Amino acid sequence: MSPEKGADIALLGFETVLRSLPGAQLHVVGTGPDEQLLRRMVSALGLTEQVYFYGSVSGALTAEIGVDVLLAPSRADAASLVLLEAMASGIPIVSTAVGGNPELVHHGVDGLLVAPDDPRGLAEAALSVLSRADRGASLAGSARDRYRALYTADLMVERTCAVYEDMRRGE
Repeated sequence: MSPEKGADIALLGFETVLRSLPGAQLHVVGTGPDEQLLRRMVSALGLTEQVYFYGSVSGALTAEIGVDVLLAPSRADAASLVLLEAMASGIPIVSTAVGGNPELVHHGVDGLLVAPDDPRGLAEAALSVLSRADRGASLAGSARDRYRALYTADLMVERTCAVYEDMRRGE
């Protein structure tokens, strides 16, 4: 939880989500320098009954809590590992179109991309996934297929080794 991760944007967007889905919950995973600020923000927004903080956890938590959509509201990100974890797990993704994220997630195909620092846009994209189960399932299925085709650990090791082998041969 640091400024570039945009958790504050997720909290602000979550207020909009709650207007349409009063029973919604927001599960915040991670730690960092902004954690206490975010906890105070949750309290100030009156969201203490709907927002849960988990600290640092393994990717298995998403299955345990039944995540319906992953929000990744980063202001900056080289290529988000959490996006790959969501893709592998078959969780629909709503992410910001920053850094390498658009290379991992193709908008409208295997996730939805929004502008950074746009709580309303984040909320609207999340609601479009949450209000249409078929859309969420389609995005998640496509993301899982893309992960299996391009990003498994075995494939990434194989490709990395191929780059080094090409370098060794001077290609």
